[in-house]
Amino acid sequence: MTEAPKVVAITGASGYIGARLLQHFEEDRSVGKLVAFDLKPPPFPIHNIAVYRQDVAEPIDETLRRHRVNTLVHLASIRRGAPGYQDWAQVFQHNQDALKSTLQSCAAAGVEHLIYVSSHSVYGAFSDNPVPLTELAEARCYENAPYGYANLEFDRDVRAFADNHSEVKVTILRACTVLGPSDEYGLVARTLPRRFLGVGSNPPFQFLHEADLVRIIGDIIHRGTPGVFNVAGEGVVFLQELAEITHRKLVHLPTLLAYPAAWLSWKLLRAGAGTSELDAARYPVIMSTGKIKQALDCRFNYTSMETVTAFANYAGL
Repeated sequence: MTEAPKVVAITGASGYIGARLLQHFEEDRSVGKLVAFDLKPPPFPIHNIAVYRQDVAEPIDETLRRHRVNTLVHLASIRRGAPGYQDWAQVFQHNQDALKSTLQSCAAAGVEHLIYVSSHSVYGAFSDNPVPLTELAEARCYENAPYGYANLEFDRDVRAFADNHSEVKVTILRACTVLGPSDEYGLVARTLPRRFLGVGSNPPFQFLHEADLVRIIGDIIHRGTPGVFNVAGEGVVFLQELAEITHRKLVHLPTLLAYPAAWLSWKLLRAGAGTSELDAARYPVIMSTGKIKQALDCRFNYTSMETVTAFANYAGL
């Protein structure tokens, strides 16, 4: 018996990964219909799509029922500095409200499969982190790293939902930093500061190409694969290499000077990520991707180095 085409809803559909996912499904005939939620319109025309320009912090269950949505990908997120949001606490609260409302709407509307894109930052920057980290490692980021701590709270919310709603398949993708040609300006501003601050070491980092992430989300939707998975490109890029490829300045300071300097830079200028940036440089999260490769029988088309190099060339860095 032929399986009925999927009806896929995407929150944050006009954002970086959401728009790339719409484009991917435009060419995928196994998806019967798309339902897009975002305050902004889609950046390009898409066939067979229903678009709702609304904040998903408000319930969407009636819309999900109307279109008989069986799969939802949650990507909706407001970033720090967005108009109307003065501080990190406001951003955090809105994003958590949007996530919880979406989870409740999925349960009420009978959505069969929820995919949530989380972050490697949930593992936290700790000196005793194993290398590489598997999905069995504890997610334990501290509050002094606001971005990672927020992701940890959201990750916990989704896991709690999965525990309480066995009728819904839940997939969590803990992705490392994603780069690609689709969001040139935003990626440069958010991911590649004008200078990197180090503390004498040359730590490794992982990167994931947007095309690999989108393809993996598509595979998970088609297979209906639940679970928690690390997602990262093969290999690593060391800090010195990253600075050279992206033509960024690399400043090394002794630990005793680096932390006060990072704190002052964030406090006075709102530049960088404060001391959490140094923690991430000293104790980077390097993830194992064996679980997802086995579950999907897949490989990554881009290494971490190829991802950074391709992005730098495309963005003209």
